[in-house]
Amino acid sequence: TASLKVEYADADAATAAEKSMKLGAAEARKFLAAQRPKAEAELFDRTPEKGFRPPDELGDAFAALSGIAMMNYADEVLADLPVTRAGNALAASTAGPISATAFAGYSAVGVGLLLPAVQKVRDAAARMTSSNNLKQICLAMLNYESANPTFPPAAITDKKGKPLLSWRVKVLPYLEQQALYDKFKLDEPWDSEHNLPLSKITLKVYTDPRLSVGPGMTYYKVFTGPDAGFPLLKGRKMTAIPDGMSNTLLAGAAGDPVPWSKPEDFAFDKTKPAPDLSRPFPQVLAAMMDGSVRAIDPAVFVKNKDLLKWLIDPADGNVLPPF
Repeated sequence: TASLKVEYADADAATAAEKSMKLGAAEARKFLAAQRPKAEAELFDRTPEKGFRPPDELGDAFAALSGIAMMNYADEVLADLPVTRAGNALAASTAGPISATAFAGYSAVGVGLLLPAVQKVRDAAARMTSSNNLKQICLAMLNYESANPTFPPAAITDKKGKPLLSWRVKVLPYLEQQALYDKFKLDEPWDSEHNLPLSKITLKVYTDPRLSVGPGMTYYKVFTGPDAGFPLLKGRKMTAIPDGMSNTLLAGAAGDPVPWSKPEDFAFDKTKPAPDLSRPFPQVLAAMMDGSVRAIDPAVFVKNKDLLKWLIDPADGNVLPPF
């Protein structure tokens, strides 16, 4: 309950103040009437016909709903000001609705219960977006192979074989990024004075939304080496994948992020331990050479330490177990 008492110099001043309050209340009601449609629109996903806002925007929708409730209550108070005049004094007293406390409590509990579900929705949406990015990368690789005799090599190199730029630059034209590709100087390294500003551009197709990193960084990497799908200097022909496209890894989203234009990926040597794909995500999103994308629990690679090697090597002849 809020109470207020104001004393004026005389009764005439108090009468004039009361009149001003009523005029002010009328203007305030006009303002509230103009704001209410805006708050109501915030409850919906663009238009009421599309329904309420999605769960991941619960906070905004709850704020809008609370705002509407407060505006409705304020309008009721302003419509009939609880002001009384006695001589040279004005007194006002108003009590908030009893349901307000319960409403706030229930809302807080409801938000708390929904947060885990909202987080799951966000995680699933981010995982789906990342999977779609990998599918686009796979399609770009396959289109490159159709236009050229081979898949792209792991890097663009100089005449001496020194890596300068990543395969991610090489396939830009097949990702609707021809204009950006044309700006790169392919005979200079990724961090040269000319190429570095281009390398810092963030491309959506190379950005994994599951974990935020700096501009121009990516988790999407291929497996490089003579016994992997992407040798450093010369691209592999499709006929040089006898294990089958659906049984050979093309790329994965895991490990440490790298600048997308930098020639840095998962180095693979079958005589050494396989790359560590257990970080930083609970699931490894792995793209196969045929364009399919699988979500794999890293624990399967702990149980079968040879499995990841068999997936990376396109010509080892091993039969893959279910995973």
